[in-house]
Amino acid sequence: MKMHFLKDSQLVRELNDNRRLQWLLLACLIILALSLSKKMIDIVSEDAFEVQRQANLLARLESAGDNVLTEDARQTLLAEYKAALTSIPVVSSSGVAEAQALSVNDMRIGHIVNKPRTNLIGVERLQRGDEVFFQVRIETAGRLDESQFIGLLSVFDENADSFRLVSFQFKPNASNAVSIVGDYLYRKSKQ
Repeated sequence: MKMHFLKDSQLVRELNDNRRLQWLLLACLIILALSLSKKMIDIVSEDAFEVQRQANLLARLESAGDNVLTEDARQTLLAEYKAALTSIPVVSSSGVAEAQALSVNDMRIGHIVNKPRTNLIGVERLQRGDEVFFQVRIETAGRLDESQFIGLLSVFDENADSFRLVSFQFKPNASNAVSIVGDYLYRKSKQ
């Protein structure tokens, strides 16, 4: 009874009589099928990528397990770690770290930058094993004579263990404005 009602409906009669409507409906079904197949392919490829990443990680972990660290290599790494640790200045608190960072920043940059404005952005407490560190972020802005540019860059030695240059912006010719953001690292004393 219901099928007979569908056959006699206006929609079915229009579909049977109109060839363009039939082609349009076919095109819509093909587009829908292609879209669904693309979605399924994307899902499968994402899963395949994740499985491949996990397999690579497992292979790296297994190869790391095969490489046994010799006692000499362990002692060498421990000595390097202790040497790097002793090169980081020791402070008693985060407030002292802030004060020392501001002082060091003024000594390193303050005499090169004209009219320096120094902002203490913040202090982050870092814990690695049994060691506690304070990372002090400072921004210095001002004007820089172009002749002092190389001198300023030489201040940022890549071998400095307790300083990291985060951001450096210089606008020559227009205003000679310079903005420097740096992190100073301090180790908390164990008292």
